[in-house]
Amino acid sequence: MDVLRQEIASRRRNAADSSNVVVHDDFLQTLLLLRTNNNSDSPALLLSDDHILDNILTLIIAGQVTTATAISWMVKYLADNTALQEKLREETIKAHNSFLAFGAGGRTCLGMNLAKIMMLIFLHRLVTSFRWEMADDDPSLEKWAMFPRLKNGCPVHLKPI
Repeated sequence: MDVLRQEIASRRRNAADSSNVVVHDDFLQTLLLLRTNNNSDSPALLLSDDHILDNILTLIIAGQVTTATAISWMVKYLADNTALQEKLREETIKAHNSFLAFGAGGRTCLGMNLAKIMMLIFLHRLVTSFRWEMADDDPSLEKWAMFPRLKNGCPVHLKPI
């Protein structure tokens, strides 16, 4: 968060210094330029640094939690079905994953493509380098998890191929 605070401060300074304008085309810059007008009697205000940090942190956490959860379920289901594991191992170069969990239309997750690539790379490396089985077959789920998650964390025994 300190690094982000420094970057926000740097970009605000650069924006104020018309002789040293650096153009950025990224999410942070969009948030820095975003204006909010909650009250029609008051002028539009820039988002505060805390609001910008909250938005970025939400994206980081959401991306990591959903990707890690999806990977855990892939590992578990493939461990439960070794025939499918073998078929995937044969076809993994051609594999293309799409997940409705990323939403659709205007509500599509901004990090969907990054998450898909991360999961595909993980799955490719796992399937082409190892065989595995569940170390704990307990199927019970965490009760208060944001996304359905195994209580045991999905431990596996790996065997190099």
